[in-house]
Amino acid sequence: MWDDIIIGKGNKGTSATLVFDIEGNNNISENNVSYWISDGIFEIGMTIFKNTPEGKKLDWMIKDKVGLSNINNWIDELIIKKIKLKDLKQKIEESNEKFYNLGKEAKIIEVLNVLNIG
Repeated sequence: MWDDIIIGKGNKGTSATLVFDIEGNNNISENNVSYWISDGIFEIGMTIFKNTPEGKKLDWMIKDKVGLSNINNWIDELIIKKIKLKDLKQKIEESNEKFYNLGKEAKIIEVLNVLNIG
């Protein structure tokens, strides 16, 4: 979940708490050494160690209150820069399959409702 991409090295810890200094429903948790990010673009997760340039930038963005939208855009750009092409292709295929199945299920429910079967 948080190990699709790892930026930095070391022991990331065994637990983290949600970052409450960001408004809205964010998917960023932290402990004293790292940030854990879930549900980035294509549901890609990432661990960023705080002692890296990326960790320091994320820390600054949180403290400077640049906003969740700006943070999420930066995270998605970082994911695209760091992910291996084969992993990105796999995540895109998984995402396509997931949303195809969700659409299929929604259509089935719609048809059942129209037919008064559901």
